[in-house]
Amino acid sequence: MTKSRFLCIYRFLVFENESDSDDQLEEVIFLSIHFNKVMEEQYYSSQGLCIDESMMSFKEKLLFCQFIKNINLGEIRKRLSVHWPIKIEKVECNNNTQRKRCILCANSNIRKDTSYYCGTCYNDLHCA
Repeated sequence: MTKSRFLCIYRFLVFENESDSDDQLEEVIFLSIHFNKVMEEQYYSSQGLCIDESMMSFKEKLLFCQFIKNINLGEIRKRLSVHWPIKIEKVECNNNTQRKRCILCANSNIRKDTSYYCGTCYNDLHCA
């Protein structure tokens, strides 16, 4: 998401909460809960998902990070408990690449057919 798109949404997105709580994020906690529920129900990774090498530096963080000056998104994400269903495992490039499942699927013992490769291994394995 670009900075201009983020600021446009940020400007017109308004939540009202009439409670007397001092927690400023209380207004949007329901949105976080709903988002996490929908992600668990709707997001299915597919077989042979390709992970670009440039994303490896964001291991166990947000999958798509962008710096926006004077806005601390990490603190907001932490307080709202927003999570992404994939945590990337680094796979070294070699000819005998083993299949890796995302950490969430491995812990939940679901989607056993899911595998993750770095971009180089994916291209070597699947190009005709």
